[in-house]
Amino acid sequence: MTIAEIRGKLSSSGSNISDRREDLLTADVFGCLRYLPFDKGFRKILTKARRCFIDGDVQRLCIKDANRDGKVRFWPRLKKSEPDVLIEHGAHLIMIEVKYLSPKLGSNKAEQDIEDNMEAACSDQLAREYQDLMGYAGDYTDRSLIYLTAHRSLPKEDVVSGYQELMALADSGCDDYKDNVYWLSWYEVYKTVSGLLKEENKYWRIVLCDIQRLLHRKGLRQFEGFDGIIGKVAPITAFYKRKPRRITWNARPVEAIEPPVFYRSKQ
Repeated sequence: MTIAEIRGKLSSSGSNISDRREDLLTADVFGCLRYLPFDKGFRKILTKARRCFIDGDVQRLCIKDANRDGKVRFWPRLKKSEPDVLIEHGAHLIMIEVKYLSPKLGSNKAEQDIEDNMEAACSDQLAREYQDLMGYAGDYTDRSLIYLTAHRSLPKEDVVSGYQELMALADSGCDDYKDNVYWLSWYEVYKTVSGLLKEENKYWRIVLCDIQRLLHRKGLRQFEGFDGIIGKVAPITAFYKRKPRRITWNARPVEAIEPPVFYRSKQ
C-alpha cells in the first residue's frame, strides 16, 4: 500500500481505496517482491506467463541472465499509456498490465482522466501499452507485455482486440504483437508463491507468506487438497469411519489464518 500512496494512486484521506483495488493489489504483491533477489521472486513468477498466440504446446516467457537484478518502476507515465509495472532486466524490457476486478478498459473516473490526457493513437488499452513498450528508448533485445488477470483461462478476446486495433492502424509492430504478448493468471501466481515457500530460506519466506496470505484473502487460489490450506494441516487419523446409517470424516483441526473459502459458519 505504501507504493500506491507514494505514486499518488490513493487519496490522502484514503477515500478512494475501494476504487483502487487493483493498484493496492499491485503495490502489495510487486512491492513485496522487490525485497527478494530477482531470480527468487519476479523471475519465478513471470516465467509462468504463457504466450497468447500459439497453437499446441504452451510456451512460457523466457527471462535470461538469472543472476542479474532488475529495475522496477510502478505506474510510469509513458507517451500513450500508464502500465502498472515496468521492469528493466538487462536487455529485457517487461511491461505488466494488472487486472483484478475491472475489465481491460477501466471504468472509474481516475482511470478515465488518465486516458483522456494520454496521447493515445487507439482506444484499446493493450494496444496502447504495446506501442509504448516497442517505442521505449533503450537497447533492448527482448520486449514483453504481460497481461495479468484473475481469469482461470486465457481471456482471448481481450488480447485479440489489441492485435485487431493495431492491424486497423496499420501499425508496423502488429506482427510482433503475437510474439511478445503473454498472459498470466493470479491463480498461477498463488500456486508459484506457495511452491516457493517450501524451498526458500526463512527470511524470504516471510515476504512470500505475506503474498500468499493476501492472495488467499482475495480468493485468488484454487483448491488443491488440504495441504494447500494456509497453516499446518494435521495428519488424517482415519479417512472414513463407517457407522450404522452414517458416514463421518475424522481429522484433527486445521490451524488456518481464517476459515477456508468453502466453509461458512452458522449465524
